[in-house]
Amino acid sequence: MKHGFRISRPNRSNRAWTGDTHSPVKVKARQTLSQRKIMVSVIWERHGVLLVDVMQRGITINVEAYCQTQRKLLRAIQNKRRSMLTKGIVLLRDNARPHTARQTRDLLDSFGWEVFDRPPYKS
Repeated sequence: MKHGFRISRPNRSNRAWTGDTHSPVKVKARQTLSQRKIMVSVIWERHGVLLVDVMQRGITINVEAYCQTQRKLLRAIQNKRRSMLTKGIVLLRDNARPHTARQTRDLLDSFGWEVFDRPPYKS
């Protein structure tokens, strides 16, 4: 399934009868753009989910949105797993291109978090 699309499955009323066989002909599923697409960031650690951040429709991940999510994560850690702050935090990012803007680096440095980026995928 392509990103941003959903598959509609046909129901029984969408089938056509040919008359020469005993079973109706199946209609192929249609792909339509999803109008309800939202972005959700889920951040977890070994004990469970720390933060579920649902972004407003139409907002993309940019410097401001990324930093805002990191601030929410800091508050979630302070509320749920305060002991993590004294042990040190290592932020492990996925294979997506990391946010390397100066504002992002400065924010994470101010938190005292170590950032561990995975090496790029090589085939």
